Amino acid sequence: MTLQWWTLPVTIETRRAGKYLTIDSAEKAAEYMLAEWPGNQTGKLFDRAKQALIDAHDRKISADEAVGVLGCSGRSGNTLL
Repeated sequence: MTLQWWTLPVTIETRRAGKYLTIDSAEKAAEYMLAEWPGNQTGKLFDRAKQALIDAHDRKISADEAVGVLGCSGRSGNTLL
């Protein structure tokens, strides 16, 4: 499997208080969303970010487009640094 690397990594909060994770690929972001997302795993922005990561993995969109969508979702839930 070829990872879809991002141009710039992002640091994001995990479920554990005070713990952060630097994410640098669409695949790592998908794992994060399934296992470590600190907020509610429902809603339009969460679903949109999840789909963008799947699309990046399938090369339907670029990895950088996916990180943009993840960033919007993270900012709305105050998880993105």
